[in-house]
Amino acid sequence: MDDGTTTRIEDKHYHMTTTTAQAANVLSHLEYYLQVVWPELNVNVVSTTEQWAGAAIAGPKSRNVLSKLFPDLNVSNQELPFMGYTEGNLFGVHARVFRISFSGELAYEINVNSDSGLFMWEKIIGSCPRNRWGSNRSRPWTSGYPAGSLRRCCWDGSRSGPRSLRSKPRECL
Repeated sequence: MDDGTTTRIEDKHYHMTTTTAQAANVLSHLEYYLQVVWPELNVNVVSTTEQWAGAAIAGPKSRNVLSKLFPDLNVSNQELPFMGYTEGNLFGVHARVFRISFSGELAYEINVNSDSGLFMWEKIIGSCPRNRWGSNRSRPWTSGYPAGSLRRCCWDGSRSGPRSLRSKPRECL
């Protein structure tokens, strides 16, 4: 149906992510199962798509970027393992941090309330290394999508970077 993840936030509270394009279909599918297949379960599902802003940070230097954003969090492999979850303070804004990768490389997703989305984006861009133009902003080859922009911002030129960036100059940082 779609790819995504389900994270246990509390004993009886979960956060499910899915692609934006399929969110309504996934919600409908879950409601069907709860009404028809598992009517005995005492479970409620609600879409929170508009309540959260999310950004992905991926690549070999993503842990360094995350450490700058959350200096009080231990983001080591032991404390935040693959598929792990924690909460943190993003310069005064409550954030959810997920260690998730759909590409096989080191990656994280950060969620904040939707009103703080632009603030989060600016903090992420500001924490990325500067490129050869003296800027840490995305360059003309950036796709315009947040995850793509962050991936380009934080890529260190290694062979483990995304295929579309392997031919980009190391100076893009």
